[in-house]
Amino acid sequence: MKEKTIHIIGGEVMRKSEIVDEFTSDIQKVWNIVTNNEDYKWRSDLERIEISDKGRTFIEYTKNGFQTKFIITKKIECSRYEFKMENSGFKGSIGVSTGDIRKLARKLGKSQELAEQLWETKYHEAKILSVLLMDEKTIVK
Repeated sequence: MKEKTIHIIGGEVMRKSEIVDEFTSDIQKVWNIVTNNEDYKWRSDLERIEISDKGRTFIEYTKNGFQTKFIITKKIECSRYEFKMENSGFKGSIGVSTGDIRKLARKLGKSQELAEQLWETKYHEAKILSVLLMDEKTIVK
């Protein structure tokens, strides 16, 4: 397997990996769902999202009162979604190429069980991967 460096900004660990495969789901649909902070009702973990600074900053409030602040640092449609985030337990930056997430999804294949586990992590990248791994027939609007 070929290796490629993936930088984790704000983290202390450098990981190396490369996964190559194909994926047939509509990434535009997934992108629109996961990055639209005005329509978050599909997120069972959230009570609300407060959006400010023309959409560049938002605070997610979970149903149990936990809040996380996000500042979007890079958003390239269907390609890259990076942000700084801060809550009582974490402060740092997260950003994974959507292309890398799609490659991983192709390698893993459809898995409803894994999709549900990833969904519970509360990270946007994991949620994007989760949606890509789900059986489309199980998604309810």
